[in-house]
Amino acid sequence: MKKLILLLVIVCLSLPFQAMATTGSITGVSSKIYDINGTFKYIKVLLTCTADVSAHTYPATVINDLVTDKIVGMSLYTVGTYPGSTAPTDATDLTITQDTIDILDTKGVNLIDATTKEITWAGSSTQDFAVPIVGDITANITNNSVDSAVSYIVLIFGE
Repeated sequence: MKKLILLLVIVCLSLPFQAMATTGSITGVSSKIYDINGTFKYIKVLLTCTADVSAHTYPATVINDLVTDKIVGMSLYTVGTYPGSTAPTDATDLTITQDTIDILDTKGVNLIDATTKEITWAGSSTQDFAVPIVGDITANITNNSVDSAVSYIVLIFGE
């Protein structure tokens, strides 16, 4: 009887961890980039995006909360993407929103590719320009149909 109770306790305790392991995630790290003279120039943010194991979705994620370097007051210059070992669906979409406005202005449509590296400037669909970051920005990835797909997103911020 004690063995049965112990087994039930172990199974019950492991259920939340199994559920957590199946959800998609976006994690991030930042690093400061300096020029040859040691002057600070940019912040590079690398996002590792893993789709849900069965729903193949990614959670909308506030990028500011993932990184140690402050990006508010900087400007977003470029956004690059490349596939991981389990590639996402070709032509997966990315938006980066600030105050619900897509600061890539549709340039993120089909930006995440299954086989190649892609890059775009921030700004409007007709003009490339750095977009000032004045608050939280959120990464939103849609139109993937591959379970546990991995994508990497590289964001470059400057003054």
